[in-house]
Amino acid sequence: MTMKKTMGKRLLSGATSALLAVTYGLPSGMALSAKADSTATDGLPIMDQPYEESMWFRNNPLGVAGDFHLFAFDQITTRQHINGNVAAPKLVVAHEGGLPASPNQDMGRLLSVVSEEIDWTDVAPTMLDWRTGSNPDDLSLNHLTDFMFPQSYEIWGNDTPERQQWQGMPPAPVTIPANTRVQVPYPTNLMDDNNPKYTGVNVFYGKKSDYENGTIDHYMKLRSEKRDDAYIGHTSDDFINFSALKSHYEKMSEDYSKMNSTVDIIDDKIELAPSGTNVLNLKADELGALPNKVDVTGINLVDGAYKDDQVFIVNIDLQGQPEVEFHPAWTFYAIDGTVQKLDEESATYGGTNIL
Repeated sequence: MTMKKTMGKRLLSGATSALLAVTYGLPSGMALSAKADSTATDGLPIMDQPYEESMWFRNNPLGVAGDFHLFAFDQITTRQHINGNVAAPKLVVAHEGGLPASPNQDMGRLLSVVSEEIDWTDVAPTMLDWRTGSNPDDLSLNHLTDFMFPQSYEIWGNDTPERQQWQGMPPAPVTIPANTRVQVPYPTNLMDDNNPKYTGVNVFYGKKSDYENGTIDHYMKLRSEKRDDAYIGHTSDDFINFSALKSHYEKMSEDYSKMNSTVDIIDDKIELAPSGTNVLNLKADELGALPNKVDVTGINLVDGAYKDDQVFIVNIDLQGQPEVEFHPAWTFYAIDGTVQKLDEESATYGGTNIL
């Protein structure tokens, strides 16, 4: 894990190590709303209600940011595959693997949100659209489905030019008319498997009319491995206000950093109190001396639910260092002694994120 200085003493939640995994329970229920009061120029909804009132909110201790694998107040740049969803004003895809939100197993209903811009760099993947001969950017969500894009973008169904197909017996050329603007249903389907909701999803980095006039030469195709309903639309500051959340989490980080330690690493073990807040304070210059393998015991997990408001907070004082390396291999145990397996993908929904 690499931590860069962004908040001085900063709130840390685990990446693959799941440092805050004990604070997260699977939701007992979800709100049912994926609706909006406003529509964009492409006819798709603009999410104008607070994220906390949507069906994606999971009500975990970190709030909004805790629902995302990567959450940034300004920009996320991906240079390798990750296993979950993202939220940021700007997303820069800078590796050959495509969009990072691509787990290889069903993660449940997770949403990605980009409010201002997606920068699909030259090294990111493209695909060949045999119908048009174009090479659109290839955004594969793999086993995720839901994504809210900037309001300045337009999203339309697959565009197909007028073309000839050979049909019948004996084969004869038939002219298939052009279909240049197809409304994407809400919800839609991202798999071309004869689902009536499937239109294909093309994401234009601006207005589609700019592409029709030839001023922009590429767009993005969205696809998924899941047949579930896919909620594709647009975000707004009323849905996730990144500037306001930055202030919120700076205060949260400051409050956490002032807490006194209540637990320690003794004989390669951390024993948690069954209720309330457990705090472990560490400093950057002592991370190298910590045992690599640590057992975290006493997670108050009963029948799949966390009990008695138990929380585990790990504060790491970066001590002004611009970058800190920390690669712990911690194992988490419930109070009944069972190991809580939080591998890189299952932890995506179970509760790890980078903030």
